[in-house]
Amino acid sequence: MARIPAIDKRTVQDNLTDMLSTAFKDNQRLKMTTGGTTGRQLIFYAQKRFTLAREKAYFDYLWGKAGYVPGKSERIILRNNVLPKGKLWQYDKKEKCLILDPFHMTDEICHKLIQKINEVQIPFFHVYPSSVLMLADYMNRTGDFLTYTPKAIFASSENLYTGQREIVEKAFGCRMLLHYGHSEMCSVAGWCLTDNHYHLEELYGYTELLDEKQQVIDAVDKMGEITATGFNNYVLPLIRYRTADYAAYAEPESDDCGFKGRILNDIEGRWRQEMLVTSQGNKISMTAINFHSDIFDHVRFYQFYQDTPGKVTMRIVKGGRYTKDDEQNIKNAVSEKLGEYLQMNIEYVEQIERAGNGKYRYIISAL
Repeated sequence: MARIPAIDKRTVQDNLTDMLSTAFKDNQRLKMTTGGTTGRQLIFYAQKRFTLAREKAYFDYLWGKAGYVPGKSERIILRNNVLPKGKLWQYDKKEKCLILDPFHMTDEICHKLIQKINEVQIPFFHVYPSSVLMLADYMNRTGDFLTYTPKAIFASSENLYTGQREIVEKAFGCRMLLHYGHSEMCSVAGWCLTDNHYHLEELYGYTELLDEKQQVIDAVDKMGEITATGFNNYVLPLIRYRTADYAAYAEPESDDCGFKGRILNDIEGRWRQEMLVTSQGNKISMTAINFHSDIFDHVRFYQFYQDTPGKVTMRIVKGGRYTKDDEQNIKNAVSEKLGEYLQMNIEYVEQIERAGNGKYRYIISAL
């Protein structure tokens, strides 16, 4: 595998048509997008009625290790779902889940959410780390706890930093199980049930770690870019795809785990827990604002800048086909997610500010 050159997001963007398998017709392809962590979304394709079904089955399998039963177990969702105006929760009968609003989590609303959760006593949670941390912080700070003990909290899509797991597990009284995955569906690692590390799932894809010279890393404790060949998408097979996420191999922490495959720790994902602050003082994570749509097709880069609670500036680098219609579509979509307590204006710039280490940041906060 090391003899095959690695590819990245730009490779796919520039060569998408040539990379599509000719074994599938247009009506067999499902158009998908990533969230665009560098301000530019990746458009790719999967197989209709196949790829996403296998994806769901795989996560049903991972969650099943903690007792989740597909089609029977209920979940509470605290991620990026936009609910009808004025609603703090909504039950989805088809998916058997109670969806909570992640965009207005003041202490008053957290109390109402806790009351609702105690009423339904659903055993599993599916969350963004930043969103459940807001709820856990409120619980630990006020003593407004659940009246039952959930079975597990499934978390994904963001980094989890030192000390944060303890905050959540203290509040909820159960394990927080973080899994690694990404929109392009090439690599998955599930959280160990007994120790604090990830199990690399070899049936999902072939995963490598590459150093800065794109040489394969075999040693433990050396960070490298997660580079993967997925086994689940035959319409657009991605071979040695560099994910822009980083990890290191680890040795087992104890004999309790029993896992015989490769173990990862210290995964540093593209999604950081960057926050915007509303006029009410509550926080909205960038992961929750993440867009999976075509509204940024004519935008090269975008970034939020905030120096006042309740007000935010969206900095945009225009693409060649950008028009007033794009501006209005963006305003409408962002307003729907940010709500009435966070006013946004658009500023057009030539380039986007980067962090001191040169990495792209979604949010620049001067608060």
